[in-house]
Amino acid sequence: MKRKLLFSTLLAIAIGFSSCQDRWEENKPVENSPKVLTYDEELAIVNNYTEIDTINNLYSVIITDSIMQAEHLTDPNVE
Repeated sequence: MKRKLLFSTLLAIAIGFSSCQDRWEENKPVENSPKVLTYDEELAIVNNYTEIDTINNLYSVIITDSIMQAEHLTDPNVE
């Protein structure tokens, strides 16, 4: 009787540990985290949002917070 109880307890513990292992592997840090862009890469992205006025020889860039978040831009490089 004691052996059956010990065996069932050890089996339950083993199943518990194996289910925890599966959940732990699911909660790994995201490997596709946003890449840190260099200054030149951010400049290329900002140039996509640049509008050139050839008549007045002016250019303008409008970059909103949502664009900065979507493109992973940093404040110092955008300025």
